[in-house]
Amino acid sequence: MKYRLLVLMLLSYSMLFTSARHPLGDCFNARRDRLDVAVENDDVATVQGLLEGLCPEDLERLLNTYDDCPPPLHDARSGAMVEALVAAGARPGKFYPNCWWGLTPLHVAAEADPQEDGDTLGVLKALVRAGARVNAGASDVSRGRYFETPPLYGAAKFARADAVQFLLQHGADPHYKDADGCSLLYRTLEHRFSVGEKPHEKARIAKMLFDCGAADAQEVHKSCSLLTLAAGQGLIKVATLLLCAGADVNYQHDANSSTALWAAVGSGRVDMVAFLLTHGACKDIVCCGDTSLQLAQSRLKLSKQNVQVQHYHGHGDRKFVEIINRDIARYQTIIQLLQEK
Repeated sequence: MKYRLLVLMLLSYSMLFTSARHPLGDCFNARRDRLDVAVENDDVATVQGLLEGLCPEDLERLLNTYDDCPPPLHDARSGAMVEALVAAGARPGKFYPNCWWGLTPLHVAAEADPQEDGDTLGVLKALVRAGARVNAGASDVSRGRYFETPPLYGAAKFARADAVQFLLQHGADPHYKDADGCSLLYRTLEHRFSVGEKPHEKARIAKMLFDCGAADAQEVHKSCSLLTLAAGQGLIKVATLLLCAGADVNYQHDANSSTALWAAVGSGRVDMVAFLLTHGACKDIVCCGDTSLQLAQSRLKLSKQNVQVQHYHGHGDRKFVEIINRDIARYQTIIQLLQEK
């Protein structure tokens, strides 16, 4: 009995201490979970109800603290949600250097995918109206290269053309270069696998940056030119802008780096190969030991071998075989183009 009383006393003291530190006590985590769900569902009325009547301490912890999950503003899916959270005390310009998915809510919204994350442009507009700074970045924190970049960098890197346009219209610096000296256009063209190729979006961003005077058609990093990056992804509109701005169609950094034509051949870009040949690309330049024609022939041979292996083992994946057959057709066309011109 004596021990039970002691345990009860300790539990009571613990609950009293927790309640003193956080007025919501044990309800805090449950309320935070409900708030996160409501924000994710863009349920403004529920969010307002959950925040109504709370003391400033609880509002600050709910809205402006990184606690193993992103602050609510990071997950806002509409301008109305941003306005509701800001009205309750959320701070649109606060940095979260320990939060791997972004510094400020504006950084997160600039990189967000409109197809998955709601009205991202509306979120950007509401955040800027609420006082978020479009050039927030290196002058505020120093926690690695990612955290030194402004929101425009993320928007360009992930090919969010609408976000880039909005940020430029509201004073974002188009001449920004990262710690490696790479421009916004270079990062737009370089970043391809996690965001897809997005030819239309990347062409829009390239045009905006050229119109701002912030793009150098002859920029080169890691032995790779902007034209080579565009050629490898089949971005004909971007390649046209670069060539019109003075890019060298046959630029090659050294014998172990590729030309634009070689990159287009290696990626199986039939239209780009034809485009570059029309604009004076030389098919006889040797890159990594092969000319463009030799590269196309070796890729064709490899594709045919892959089909034979699939049929030999008798367990060929139908979709995989279809993909290989498309590759074979592409490389046959590319070889014809290279042999004709």
